[in-house]
Amino acid sequence: MHIEQDYIMKMIHQLIEVLLGDIFKGKEKVLEENINKSEEQAEQYKKLKDLVNKYNINEAENLLFEKINLTNIEDFKLALLFYQYVNEKDNEFLEKSNYSREEIEQGIKDISKKYGYENIVDLFLK
Repeated sequence: MHIEQDYIMKMIHQLIEVLLGDIFKGKEKVLEENINKSEEQAEQYKKLKDLVNKYNINEAENLLFEKINLTNIEDFKLALLFYQYVNEKDNEFLEKSNYSREEIEQGIKDISKKYGYENIVDLFLK
């Protein structure tokens, strides 16, 4: 089971890199600190991370989807950073948060579909 979870974690990480790389057109290694966030987005991201760190991942994800602006690609980047942050948590943390790697995958699928990137996700996860 542990090996399977590690594989899923790695696949999620690679998928996020592919999506962010496509948005950035491969110009740079995509890391959290390289993504320009407005003050509002930086504040929202901090709030999301705080909720995650308090084992409230579901609440954070709900807030993310409530606040998302589908006309702003920066919000898509923010969502991917959120899932990247959650994916970096170990299995014990996710279990304590009542969350799973499969839910991370589903969240990425859902947000990618909203922004028109579902084909990349479908190809990557098949």
